[in-house]
Amino acid sequence: MKLKMKIFQIFNSQKELFKKNKKGYILDAIIYLLSFLFFFSLPTFSYNRFHQLPILLMAILCIFIGIKMIVFEEFFIDEIILSTIGFLFCNIVSFLANLKNGNQTLNRTVFILPLMFFVFYHFFINKKNRNICLQLFGIGMILFSLCFIFQYYKMIFAADFERLGEKFGNQNTVGSFFSLAIAIYFNYFLFQKKKWVIPWIACFIFLGFTTGSKSFLVTSMFAVFFQTIIYFGKKKWYISFSLIVGVFLLAFLLIQFPMFSTFKTRIYDFIKFLFTKNKSVDPSSTIRFNMVVEGMELFFKKPIFGWGTDGFRYYSSYGTYAHNTIVDILVNYGLIAFILFEIPFIRALFLFKRAKEENVPAYLSMLVIIFVGLFTSVYYSAKIYYIMLSFVCAAYHEASNPKKYVEISFCKFKKEKENLNETQ
Repeated sequence: MKLKMKIFQIFNSQKELFKKNKKGYILDAIIYLLSFLFFFSLPTFSYNRFHQLPILLMAILCIFIGIKMIVFEEFFIDEIILSTIGFLFCNIVSFLANLKNGNQTLNRTVFILPLMFFVFYHFFINKKNRNICLQLFGIGMILFSLCFIFQYYKMIFAADFERLGEKFGNQNTVGSFFSLAIAIYFNYFLFQKKKWVIPWIACFIFLGFTTGSKSFLVTSMFAVFFQTIIYFGKKKWYISFSLIVGVFLLAFLLIQFPMFSTFKTRIYDFIKFLFTKNKSVDPSSTIRFNMVVEGMELFFKKPIFGWGTDGFRYYSSYGTYAHNTIVDILVNYGLIAFILFEIPFIRALFLFKRAKEENVPAYLSMLVIIFVGLFTSVYYSAKIYYIMLSFVCAAYHEASNPKKYVEISFCKFKKEKENLNETQ
């Protein structure tokens, strides 16, 4: 009976919203539907033969959000957007400075994704849009998890695998999606008392373990620890400490299962790499460490403008990207570009002041995931990075109301805009 009443109330409220602003309501409905499809497609199709689908959905979504901003809202430039524009300008300068060396092309992805960030950042500043899209991302991850299980159910039930996820792309990338889903749903459980998310948190943890990704383990554990400490505070530190120890024990017990033997070996080898002199026990970490060393040598030779697009790939001995955002930007585009790239992340850290507000713990967990990703991935060409950055920067903008250097409004429907603001 309660469920029926609740559904009836939701239906009536949506009916009233539709009457107040039909244009805005329909536009929002289209945007939310496209957002869900885009969020679902990111982990599901980005790295296989359907990789053009997320790009197509992203383009259509940005067009509809752009229409909404033109009709009902305004465009602006603040320090976050200005620094991102500056980063793109540094890319062009680096390209021109190294043009005579050959092997120079402008990476379209590096320019397209910041444009997506500009659009999402504007859209997410509205709290209602941000909260709904966060929920849609979570639902998209549930659907992706079901696809993941369907793809690997034979191996999972037979407990016979080393690392899963390669059919959806790099296992570390897949693991980062699961760690982000854990951060979002743990926030819903801990701060909003939504108990129905518990089975899905368990599902994300299990599937994340199947990827064998060390970065998944680090980011998901830190996200959980971080939110736990925020929730219980200083006075109840012993509860936080107990839960953190419990999570460590749970992770230790999980990797003892035979199905996670490969993951167990990778973790133990990494610990040996950190705390023993024998660095050969973990070839993956050894190569990444050597990439950092060689990358810094290249950076100091050209610290201002760098070596140009794909500079690390062309001029290092590895012939690939640096597996480290910081090193890759420093080598490719130089110090100024790196500073400008980091400004949005640094400014978003001010969200700590509002750590207990609704979904802010989830956004702070995104900052943790971004921070780890700076050392383990090349994030400036990753869609997931700019999506997380859109969420956290929009939350920061709402909380801090930073100075806008430029404001542009095309809105001609003032009455509709007022009604839209009332509904939001």
